[in-house]
Amino acid sequence: MQTYTKRTPLSVKEDNDCVVRSIMTATGLSYIESHRFCTQWLDREFKDGVQYLENKLSCPKVRSQLFAMGYQIDPINCYYWRAWDGSLQSMNIGRFCKSYPKGTYIIHISGHALVIKNGTVHDWPELAKKLQRKVLYAWEVKSNFQLEIPFPE
Repeated sequence: MQTYTKRTPLSVKEDNDCVVRSIMTATGLSYIESHRFCTQWLDREFKDGVQYLENKLSCPKVRSQLFAMGYQIDPINCYYWRAWDGSLQSMNIGRFCKSYPKGTYIIHISGHALVIKNGTVHDWPELAKKLQRKVLYAWEVKSNFQLEIPFPE
């Protein structure tokens, strides 16, 4: 478990900045760079969270901008078939960590966003241990340097 802290003058003044911190943690951008990205590309306003994150991170313009910044973001399956009744279920955070033990993921749960890196939850201290929260959407974040791009022969 890793927890967020408020360290910069801007972050101390902020509220509802879980998406800013998630982008920061997943990409390695500074808080200010992540804040600027969320303001410009995710329509975030000061002290107000990002609304409809699932739509915005799926938007081709947002994905293209992230790619230009050196990151690729792809949606990840966060559902499983429950064996005993055959129903499709949303994973909780704990199950997601076990299903995806390697990689960096932005996780959207009800009213909140966090990051899972190599099976470790990165979130606020009071929330990081709550592994039963249901995952609504998930995206894998890779640096462009991690991508497997074939070279022409």
